[in-house]
Amino acid sequence: MNELDLLVEDYFTDSFEASDLFRLVEQMIGEQKDFSFPHQQVASLMRKRFDDDTISFTVSERDPREATIRVPTSDRIGAAADIKRFLEANYGEQYSVINVTSRGSIIGAGLKKGQKIVVKYILKPTTQSLIRNKGDVAEGVLGAAVAAAFVSGNSQISVADVEALLDELNQNENELVGTTKTAKTLTKPTRREDGTIDTITCVIRLSTINFNDLMDKDKRSALTGLFNAATAYANSEEVLEATIAVATNGEDNKVAVVSDGVSKQKGTKIDIKVFLDGEATSIGKISLKAGGTEQLGQVGGSWEGIAGLFRVMFGIEIDERFREGWQTAMMPAGRTAKRVQDEAKKIYEDAHLKINKLLNPSGDDVEAEIDLIQTIAIGMNYQVALKEEGVILIHLDAGDFKVLDFAMLEDVLREQEVDLASIPKLDGANPIIQIIDKKAGNKPLFQVRFKQEGNGKTIRHYVEKKEHMVTLLAEARKQRRLNKSR
Repeated sequence: MNELDLLVEDYFTDSFEASDLFRLVEQMIGEQKDFSFPHQQVASLMRKRFDDDTISFTVSERDPREATIRVPTSDRIGAAADIKRFLEANYGEQYSVINVTSRGSIIGAGLKKGQKIVVKYILKPTTQSLIRNKGDVAEGVLGAAVAAAFVSGNSQISVADVEALLDELNQNENELVGTTKTAKTLTKPTRREDGTIDTITCVIRLSTINFNDLMDKDKRSALTGLFNAATAYANSEEVLEATIAVATNGEDNKVAVVSDGVSKQKGTKIDIKVFLDGEATSIGKISLKAGGTEQLGQVGGSWEGIAGLFRVMFGIEIDERFREGWQTAMMPAGRTAKRVQDEAKKIYEDAHLKINKLLNPSGDDVEAEIDLIQTIAIGMNYQVALKEEGVILIHLDAGDFKVLDFAMLEDVLREQEVDLASIPKLDGANPIIQIIDKKAGNKPLFQVRFKQEGNGKTIRHYVEKKEHMVTLLAEARKQRRLNKSR
């Protein structure tokens, strides 16, 4: 048994302290003699953050630069941000501080020197707090929060109010018995100060696994960030405006808040619907994103899918000469990750060249860039709302929310006088085309990203928003509401 094997074996004995493990690992990494792993400091930071001295901390047997921390939450973004701040403060001058990601979500933080990983900390939820599909569970949380806001009427609600409503709903019968889905309905007649009675109905439909995660009180700590964010949205000015209008209009009204995570009807991306006497309200069409996801839309691996994506997003046609190569690479017989990647890079390079030509017009094409702004705006809105009007995107993350209306995007891009550029990233395994704003210091607005899994078996092309676009849209919506109130 080698020294590392003995080290790991000893770690799981009662007599071996975690501090001994950290010390010995540091001694073993001869190639990083000038670097002292801050394992103990990071472990202490996490224990302090979660007020839990039992948080476990283990170092990978295969790669001692990689440490895993088990934390009592599946919302790891805030914890990762704490680690990043610590690393930046202590190592930022010598090393690059990085996010550790999985499937586009932040799950930790680390350090790099050049292209070489120095250390990385991976945050994993404890088994009892693991939420299997946070996005679907978020639909139930937000639906309950909005329903609780309508019950309250003219005053702000708390997380406890949302939890109480969920507990009450959970006492009712499953309307989808005999399936892998659960649907429950809660109806609450609510008497207002003027004597009128408003009937508030909350409907939550989820897969049974996700419904159970939502209702499992032992997992509530894993959803703290989501509950805080959903409650913050339910207390926002635009929701309060809608709830006060219902509570004070002197009429008996019926409000229905429907979170439907099982129907998945084609032709819609609406996750939560809010109806007033059968008609959609001002906040009645919600597309929901939760956590660190940047994804707005995706297509699969067919030629029609990828060609259609670039047509919708940029108004360009991928050269037909790439069709045969792509379809051949995608055939089950002989499909490999390398063959698919090589063909994907050809397609993305062709797309970049065509986008770049539109962004740098000459001669008779001087209006091309103006037209492209409109095309991009329409394409981005399509990823969020398909062809439906009035859809708003709500992003719940780290205890807060953002409300984005992509129908405003064209006006926002023109008002901000963005200077667009296409940046191809073709050197890695998975090609990316990133659209940046040169005027804002080359900040990315959005990107189209290729990804494959299972040695080429699963192919996806993602459209992903970036923080600069989110900021522009969120600020524009706030300003519009401010101007409206004057």
